[in-house]
Amino acid sequence: MDFEQEIEKLKDTMAMMTALERQNAAFLRENTGWLQRHERWMAEASENQRRHELWLVRMQESYERMREGQERHDREIEEIRRIQRHTDQTLSEITDKLNGLIGYMDGQERRPRA
Repeated sequence: MDFEQEIEKLKDTMAMMTALERQNAAFLRENTGWLQRHERWMAEASENQRRHELWLVRMQESYERMREGQERHDREIEEIRRIQRHTDQTLSEITDKLNGLIGYMDGQERRPRA
């Protein structure tokens, strides 16, 4: 081989290496942009997840307060029903006594009024 052929081969190799470098640089720029977008997306996703988890905690707390309120309400309703049953029983007894008294009084002689 002569030197001129070797020089041509080296020039061709250098041209190919330069083209590959350009191609790699473009690929690197493109991937760097994609990576930056991906990192922003991941940061946003992480923030969204954090907000969602906070929302879930608030919803759980709200649910617990509602459940406790419902339990308290149920106990109060049961107490009202108990009192109502007692009141109904007492009124029934009073009604029976009054009816008996009215019956008794109807059988009594009435004194004339002066």
